[in-house]
Amino acid sequence: MKLLDCEHNRFVWICVSVFFCLLISNSTIIGKAPPESQLMKRFEEGKNAILSGEIEQSRTIFTGLIQELESQRLIRDLTPDEEKIYTWCLDYLGRIALQQQNLQEAEFYYLTLIQMNPFYQFPDTPPPSVQTFFKGLLRKKLGYLSLTVEPGDAVIYLDNRRVGQGGITSYPVPEGTYSIRIRRAGYADWAKVITVRGGKEVRLGTVQLQRTSSALFVATSPPGVEVYLDGNPVGITKGQAPEQVRSYAISHNLDPSQFSDYLAIPIQDTFEHYLDFKKPCYESEQIIIQAPPLQDIFLEPVILDSAIGSIQLDVDASADIYIDGEFKGKTGKYQIPVCAGPHDLTLKNSWALWSKKIQVNRGEQLKIQVHMKPRVLFLGILAEENVSRFAIKRAHDVLQNIIKNVKGVQIEDFEQGTLYIQEKEVPTKTLAERLLQWYETQKTDETLDLLKN
Repeated sequence: MKLLDCEHNRFVWICVSVFFCLLISNSTIIGKAPPESQLMKRFEEGKNAILSGEIEQSRTIFTGLIQELESQRLIRDLTPDEEKIYTWCLDYLGRIALQQQNLQEAEFYYLTLIQMNPFYQFPDTPPPSVQTFFKGLLRKKLGYLSLTVEPGDAVIYLDNRRVGQGGITSYPVPEGTYSIRIRRAGYADWAKVITVRGGKEVRLGTVQLQRTSSALFVATSPPGVEVYLDGNPVGITKGQAPEQVRSYAISHNLDPSQFSDYLAIPIQDTFEHYLDFKKPCYESEQIIIQAPPLQDIFLEPVILDSAIGSIQLDVDASADIYIDGEFKGKTGKYQIPVCAGPHDLTLKNSWALWSKKIQVNRGEQLKIQVHMKPRVLFLGILAEENVSRFAIKRAHDVLQNIIKNVKGVQIEDFEQGTLYIQEKEVPTKTLAERLLQWYETQKTDETLDLLKN
């Protein structure tokens, strides 16, 4: 830190902050759905807007929620709570349409709701006009579908939406034309286009799938494990454990809720194959299988061991902690659990930045000592009170021209205003006074403390 020579009478201070190229931007996470609590809060805001007579505001809220949840449906299954909010928004949009005497719009919303949940029940007691309209719509526009499937664990899809397994009986379907598809590993898909009419039932009888290959069934603990066959991804384990897996878990004194449903994998030949099981923060597993022709093979559930370590930071200043770009909290006397493996560790506060690549091993408590070096250099121009503003500006411009040629720095001017230091707003004038005091005493070792305090 250096101040330009000048008399120490009364001074006009111009503060120039030079930020070094080590500055990094806060990481931004995109593509994630808002927490369900936030979705519910916004839904309640929409309901309250209706009670307050703010109909268009409530419509905007409900429509926005549906659009957000639709975007999530493109990449994953909605949670049960998300599905509730989705259908409730459709319900209330239908109520708004009825209130405004827009019957065609109300019919659209309620038919969409029925497609989402054919067994929908109102979450409250709606106005009689809504109940009458909804019941009449069910009578006129709702048809039914029945069929059974062999084998009994084949999955039935209606327009790519799963509606049952092994068979469905009088399943409610809004009238229209649909593509029905039945799938089961080891069997050829069965598909048919059907037309459903309101008040009528389509009966398809028994559908017998044709065997084409062997099928391997694997379940894991925990769920969410990526499975690879000979290095190629074949799916991710999910869902609740079936009875066979639950029995295995109980017999081994394990929690059945920590096991997945079976993932079905077609096997086209009788050669040896490698199955790999991978999940972040867990040790990978590999097994070798050889399938007999045209048979089902149910493997014993695969259990992955967790691979977790921790980081213990000893930092000489308060700072935000980022691991692989994700905010983890502020520094303190606690351990931070992380997955075993390489990580980018970054500590940031308003005046300093520290970053390092680290390796955390399974079960390790990695201790790291950090000294937060200032990333901001304050340069000042001091002038006697009778110096003209033109002269001061000229000196200021010269200093800027000199500094801007230094590679990797960015210049910020603070002639007036405040800086954010150690979580406190500090007026630039106050900071200048502190730096001048240091300049007069020439106590270099106290410079960092002046910035901190």
